[in-house]
Amino acid sequence: MGLSASQARLLSITSRISDNELRSQTITTAKTSLANETTAASAAYMDALNATELNYSFYDANGTKISMPLTGAVMYEYSELKNQYGIINQHGQILVSERDAANYENSANVAEFLQKYGFENSFEQTTTTTVTKVDNDGYTEAMEEYEEEVEKLKSEEPQPTDPIYKIPGKEGAGFDYYESFMWATHICYGGAMAALCISLGLEGKKIYASDGTLILEYGKDGFVAYKEDKSGDSIGWGTGLPYNVGNAIRDPIDCYSHVFTHLLNPTISEALSGYKDYTTSTGETLRIYRSMWIMNQDGLTDPEDDQYCLWWNDESGCHRQSRAAELAEILRADAKPGKTILYACGDTGENITQASSEVEKLLSDYYFDENGEKKLKTMEQKIIDLDYASCNKLLSDQELYDAIEHFVNHDIKQSLLGSDDSYDEDAYEKDHDEWEEKMGNLKEPDINDFTITETLTETTIDVEAESDEGQWYINLWHRMNGPSIYKVTLEGYDNGIHDPENDGTIEGDNVKSPTNGRTESGLPLYKVLEDGLMNNAEWLQYALRNGKVTLERVDFTEPTEYGTGLDKYTWNSIQWTNAADITESQNEAAITKAEVEYEQALNDIQAKDKQYDNQLKILDTEHNALQTEYDSIKSIIEKTVERNLKLYS
Repeated sequence: MGLSASQARLLSITSRISDNELRSQTITTAKTSLANETTAASAAYMDALNATELNYSFYDANGTKISMPLTGAVMYEYSELKNQYGIINQHGQILVSERDAANYENSANVAEFLQKYGFENSFEQTTTTTVTKVDNDGYTEAMEEYEEEVEKLKSEEPQPTDPIYKIPGKEGAGFDYYESFMWATHICYGGAMAALCISLGLEGKKIYASDGTLILEYGKDGFVAYKEDKSGDSIGWGTGLPYNVGNAIRDPIDCYSHVFTHLLNPTISEALSGYKDYTTSTGETLRIYRSMWIMNQDGLTDPEDDQYCLWWNDESGCHRQSRAAELAEILRADAKPGKTILYACGDTGENITQASSEVEKLLSDYYFDENGEKKLKTMEQKIIDLDYASCNKLLSDQELYDAIEHFVNHDIKQSLLGSDDSYDEDAYEKDHDEWEEKMGNLKEPDINDFTITETLTETTIDVEAESDEGQWYINLWHRMNGPSIYKVTLEGYDNGIHDPENDGTIEGDNVKSPTNGRTESGLPLYKVLEDGLMNNAEWLQYALRNGKVTLERVDFTEPTEYGTGLDKYTWNSIQWTNAADITESQNEAAITKAEVEYEQALNDIQAKDKQYDNQLKILDTEHNALQTEYDSIKSIIEKTVERNLKLYS
C-alpha cells in the first residue's frame, strides 16, 4: 500500500471512530432518560394510590345502602330516606340544574312547579294565626321625643332667682343713682347701642325713669334721647354707622368709652398731665385722656385714634356731669371709712381658667390674683376691663352689644339697687304651678301602644297527602323563590312567567318575602349550573375542597322560623366534611388503571434499555476493530516515512 492510500484509509477510520463514539453517547443519554421515565411512571402510580374521591351514600326504599361518586345530579335526585342538599355559590345562590331552572321559570306559582314533577295540587286555606309584634322603631322614636321634651321642660323650670321675678326698689338712693347714670349717659349709650342694633339687625329697647318718664329709645332705626324736664323733647338722635350726634360724627367705640369713663370719671386734679392710667385684670394699661378741646388748649399731642379713651368733665360742658361724678364715687374700689365696695354680679365667665383667652378674661366677672386664686372683680375693675376691650377693638359687634347691655342693665342695676330689690313670690308660684302642670301632662310612651297584632292566614298545599317527594320540590321552590308560594317579581331580572291578576285562583304576585327573592347582595336566589358540570364529580369535589361552593341541607325543625315559607323544614348551611352521607375513599378504578399503565411503562422501558445495551455492544466491537486497524496503518505509515528519510539522507 502506498503512503497516500494509507493516509486516506487512516482518515476514514478516524472519522468512523468519531461517529462510533457519538452514537454511543446518544444511546447512553437515551438510557438516562429511561430512568426519568421510570420515576415519572412511579410518581403517577403513587398519585393514584394517594388520590381519594367523594362518595354520596343513601338508602333506597328497601333499606339497601347505595354509594355513588358525589355529583350535583346525584344529590339533587329525589329518593326516599335521602337528605336534601343544595350547592351554594359564593354569592349565596343555589346552583340548580337546567331542568329545575326551566320548571321554575315556566311556573307562576308553586302548584304549577309541582305539576312539572307529576303532582296534582290544590291550594287550601287551612289555618289563621294571630301574630303580635312590637314596633320597636316607633317606640324608640317616641321615647327619644319624650326624653327630649322632658329635658326641654326641665331646662324651662322657673327659678326664684330669675331676674323676671325681681321687683326693683324705687325709693332707695340706689335707684336714684341708677337714674342719674342713665340721664347722664343716655345720648352716648343710646348712640352706641343703636349703631350696633343697626349692624346686628336688633329691635332695641326703651328705658324709663322710676316715675315712668321715657329716658331713651334705641334700635335698628337709630335712637332718641329725651330731656330730663319731662317735656319729652328729644335732645339727641342718630341713625347709621357711624352715626351723627349733633354736629359730630361718632364711632360707636368712642361713645362706648364715653359711657365707661362717665363711671370712672377721673378729675382734672388726677390728670394734670392730660391723662390717667388704669391697669386691667390681665395686666394691660388703659390710658384715659382729657377731652380733646382741653388737650388742644394745653398743647398736648392727640393720641392715636385706635388707642385712646376720652372723658368730659364739668368744664367741657357735658350734660349732667355732676350726677356721673357722684355715681363714679360710689363705684370706685378704693376703701374709705364706711364705704362698701361694689362687685360685679358674678354670673358671667365663672368658668375661666389661666389658659383662657384675653377676651374671655376681660369679659369675665372674675380674675386671677397674684397667687393664682380666682376672685370676683370689683365694679371699677370690670369697667376698666370692658373699656380696654372696646377701645382696643378686641370684641365683635355682638360681643360689644352683649357686654355693655348686660353690664348697664344688670351689673350696675344689681349693684346699685342691692337690698332695695323685692321678690315677686306670687308670680313665681303661678309660673311654677303652670310648669308642674306641663310636666304632669307629659306621658311616657307605653310599649303596649306600639304592639301590632296581625292576623296571618297560613296557606298550605295538598301534595298528594303531603308526600315526602312533594315536600322535596316545595323545599326547592322556596330556596329558589323565597317564602312566597307565588312567583317573586325581580326588578331588572326575568325569572319567567307570573300569575295574571284576578284569575280567580291567585291574585297577582302577592309577595311578602323578607328577602324579596334576592340574596343579601341583591342577586336572584338561584343560578343555573349546566348539566355537564352538574354531572361532573371532579368539578364538584374540586369546588368543595377549594371553597368555591358550600352546601345547605334541609333539616326538620319544630317550629319553622316564620318567614321561610316552609312548613317545619329549614335550609341550613353545613360543612361538607360534617355531612355523614358524604364520605371520602380511594378511587379503585383510578388505582387499577394507574397500575396497568405503570407496569406497561416499565415493560416498555426495560425493552428499550435492552435494545440500547445491544447497540452499545455492537458499537463497542466495531470500535475495537477500527482501533486495531487504525493502529496498524499508523505503524505502516511511520515505517514508510522512516525508510524514505534514510533513502534520501
